[in-house]
Amino acid sequence: MTICEKDLCCGCMACMNACPSGAITRYTDGEGFWFPEVDDALCTGCNSCRRVCPVHNVRKNDTFQKKVFACNSLSDETVLDSSSGGLFTEIAKLILSKNGVVFGAVLDDRFRVIHSSVSTESGLARLRGSKYVQSDMKDVFPQIKGLLESGRIVLFSGTPCQVAALYNFAGENRNLYTCDIICHGVPSPMFFEDYKRDLEKRYKSEISDIKFRYKKPCWEVFSMKVLFKNGQEYAGDAFNDPFLRGFLTDRVSRPSCHVCGFANLNRQGDVTIADFWRYIPDDEHPLENRKNGISLLMLNNEKGQAVFEEIASRIRYVAKPVYEAVNGNLCLAKPYEPSWDRSNFWVSYRQRGYQYCKKRYLRPKNYVPPLVSALNKIVTKYEYEKYRLHDKIDAGK
Repeated sequence: MTICEKDLCCGCMACMNACPSGAITRYTDGEGFWFPEVDDALCTGCNSCRRVCPVHNVRKNDTFQKKVFACNSLSDETVLDSSSGGLFTEIAKLILSKNGVVFGAVLDDRFRVIHSSVSTESGLARLRGSKYVQSDMKDVFPQIKGLLESGRIVLFSGTPCQVAALYNFAGENRNLYTCDIICHGVPSPMFFEDYKRDLEKRYKSEISDIKFRYKKPCWEVFSMKVLFKNGQEYAGDAFNDPFLRGFLTDRVSRPSCHVCGFANLNRQGDVTIADFWRYIPDDEHPLENRKNGISLLMLNNEKGQAVFEEIASRIRYVAKPVYEAVNGNLCLAKPYEPSWDRSNFWVSYRQRGYQYCKKRYLRPKNYVPPLVSALNKIVTKYEYEKYRLHDKIDAGK
């Protein structure tokens, strides 16, 4: 039985968790991504797998007139420790104050990205900050369904496809709150493992911590920071770090990310959060303390509106038009296309390995701020004209 076409599968593994006969296991393909595999001898043809699959069942969440805010937490410490403005932390604190449970992506003791839960504020640090790798969901969906059935409040944060899969698996529930991220794509866990091994070999020590968004020299520049047990540190940015180069040049993301059905304004979560790239300051209502990060917050339904009203006293915020959100996050309009040489990259990777591909495809790139800024303006204008987003947004679609 085929659950969905391989190139469309997002790897959420809701199908594996939903199968009542245990007929679905997962395997890792040559690019390091997880896919379901059905044992036809055990399959009863009940179609539980297809019912929970987000490729086949997309939640409509587009009747509410969306509201967008540029914002950041009033806690400077929270902002500094977060990828952008600390909005996830403030939402999570709200849920925890109601005796809720918060699920999100964490790094485990081997620095693999998995989804896990916390029920106290002291555990929030693990969930805070971006992790630019596909997260292993394990049995998170059954855990959440069980908590909801027991009456607990749950906040789930993840990619839009993961949020859609959760609703398909657990159903709508007044105690379920969801936060989707504006996603550029999820890089290969195998590529990340090879990246870590390479750094440990270079620094002759095991890794002790990883930050995917190190805010030096500034928030606007993507920077990785890796700490080692021998006291050494590594820092690299989007122009010279091989992992970030692979991610941001669209060579190492999951194939389904490049045809993603969730890269649009039909957001799956109650709220959507992201970096507010290309934020335009408002002279009349300026957002204070912008230098350390600005979050984009989009309210997608009444539940999202209620969450915003409860955290409003703990954040700085300025209302913005939806098109400004799209300006800085084009995945609100369409998915990113794969690099022209993505296929060649992975053929080389399988044949020659990480080191060859790092030197051949991911060489450091010179940083030329004026040119980058000029190109950004040209690309933005082109995208606006091509997709005529203002017309759709003004119509409330």
